[in-house]
Amino acid sequence: LDFLIFYFSVVESWTFYPYLVHVFTFEKKTNDRIQSFNLPNIKIHLMNMNLEPNWSNFAAMKIKMLEWSGLERCIMSDVDNIFLAETPELNFLLDKNDFVFIGAPHSEWILQTSLWSFRRNRHTLKFARKWFKESLGRPHSDASGLPFALYKNRRSGLKVKALVIAKDQKHHHKCPYDVQANIRPFILSHDELGFSEAEMGRAKVYHFGGLRPVNNETIDERMSRLNTQFPQSKPIFGLYRKLAGMAFHVLENKC
Repeated sequence: LDFLIFYFSVVESWTFYPYLVHVFTFEKKTNDRIQSFNLPNIKIHLMNMNLEPNWSNFAAMKIKMLEWSGLERCIMSDVDNIFLAETPELNFLLDKNDFVFIGAPHSEWILQTSLWSFRRNRHTLKFARKWFKESLGRPHSDASGLPFALYKNRRSGLKVKALVIAKDQKHHHKCPYDVQANIRPFILSHDELGFSEAEMGRAKVYHFGGLRPVNNETIDERMSRLNTQFPQSKPIFGLYRKLAGMAFHVLENKC
């Protein structure tokens, strides 16, 4: 369900620039299930995992995709993101940079790891191995390991672009591109052009951080859970229900 909601958000928002959604999974049944949907613009990668299957290790393993995918360029996204608009600049900026990261909207971190892009070369492969190592065993996995990896590679020749805005003393900090639904307070509004946040401006991606999948959940059950867990996200619930309806349509046709 969560992957399909993510997928249809890309289909609905990426209407000008071409895209191909690469799916990485460690479960053959998930691989086979997504294959059975026969959805356009998807390529699925079945990977091997030799770590204990838990959230922290799964989060760290996405760093490995830089090496395993074989892709020369890629925009990496968590599956609990929904795209509100195209973000081709995350790809274009790789012409002169090895990585592109976006800013985090809270004081604990400078950079957010739910959405980033990479260019595959010897510098990024070396960095990814160190980033992965620094992430294992840390409280927030890849997000915790990134600052240490960047600091230890500061003289490596790695070219990193950080799309950040200077932080102030407020609880919520301006952050381009995405709204983190679990980092409050924020003020979200909806108009003819899309969604905006009072401090940040136009929002391109919405991240339901901390939303954990629940098996056999109905649309109404999912919307009720969102209302309880993310009450300040109500302006986006209409879009989310639409995407969830598209997802359930696919699931029901394959049951």
